[in-house]
Amino acid sequence: MADSTLKYDREVKAPLYAKTGIAELWIVNLESQVFEVYRQPSETGYQQMQIYVKEQVITLEKLPDGVFAVNDIF
Repeated sequence: MADSTLKYDREVKAPLYAKTGIAELWIVNLESQVFEVYRQPSETGYQQMQIYVKEQVITLEKLPDGVFAVNDIF
């Protein structure tokens, strides 16, 4: 979970993870109470970023029963 490390997670970790081919990165933004989901890694960073807010449901593509509501976490 990110609170004090949010800037570091976005600016340092995310580009490194993308460059090494990690398929998906999730940052739990405690300040804004959202999930930041980064996908489609490349040499220059993640090509897709989606923010999930309260009242939204997240489906985990790799898990058949992997569905949860953001409200369940915050």
